[in-house]
Amino acid sequence: MAALTTVAATDRGGADEQQSATAQEEEEVVTFGATTVAVRAAWGVGIGGKTWTTGVLACRHVDDHAARYARLGVAGAPPRVLDLGAGTGVTGLFIAKRLGAVVVLTDAADHLELLRTNAARNDAGPDVTVELLDWKDEATWAPLNEPF
Repeated sequence: MAALTTVAATDRGGADEQQSATAQEEEEVVTFGATTVAVRAAWGVGIGGKTWTTGVLACRHVDDHAARYARLGVAGAPPRVLDLGAGTGVTGLFIAKRLGAVVVLTDAADHLELLRTNAARNDAGPDVTVELLDWKDEATWAPLNEPF
């Protein structure tokens, strides 16, 4: 069965009890089959700071069609995936765990710390990297030049 579950909420703001919703962080857990990804979510980093429904649906799709996607690797190598605008990283991290894929998580500068945190909390290892890719700055487009 599919699931996006908000496990816990913590308040990282100051003593002010009237803190904004952007200061709130939650742990979100996505599980399909035997694969689970847990990410820290925080609106404070921007619109990509929470897991979107489309990310959960992409995880479900990958789980449903894992055998097909696993065959996309070249010459027996694991598949390579470039996750554009990764946000919390939930989809790319799920793909890495479910398919054993090499994944590059990309987003704007304000999301990189969240992505690195979530990669570490899921024991992503060296096959998952985090890179800056800002659509407004061509100097950051290097991840697009890699073969995928």
